[in-house]
Amino acid sequence: MRQAKIKVSEAATLRGQFRRSKYGAIRTVVDNITFDSKAEARRYGELKWMEKVGDVSEIIVHPHFSISVNGILICMVELDFQYLAKDKRTFEDVKGRDNALSRLKRKLVEAQYGIKVKLIRYGRG
Repeated sequence: MRQAKIKVSEAATLRGQFRRSKYGAIRTVVDNITFDSKAEARRYGELKWMEKVGDVSEIIVHPHFSISVNGILICMVELDFQYLAKDKRTFEDVKGRDNALSRLKRKLVEAQYGIKVKLIRYGRG
């Protein structure tokens, strides 16, 4: 019986050791925080610098928001950052590539919580 040849990266994925992102994002760890992409980690570095110079404060990484309709939990939405800038609460979602699902989730959070989510774009598309 002949076995199919599998590349090393495919074999590792099949064993669950790592999983490649749909858009090629690379998980990155900074300050013991795991970010889904290098772009997200880069934005974290920018926010930490802004905090150091006093432009922002109260940085929250990966804030969660529950979306409910008629008392029924529909989903949980995780944004990338929340912080205070000039006495105004700011919410951010970092994307290299935006897609329909992430746009929908941002709109749901905005509608349910009466906030504006700022899209931070890095890279292409």
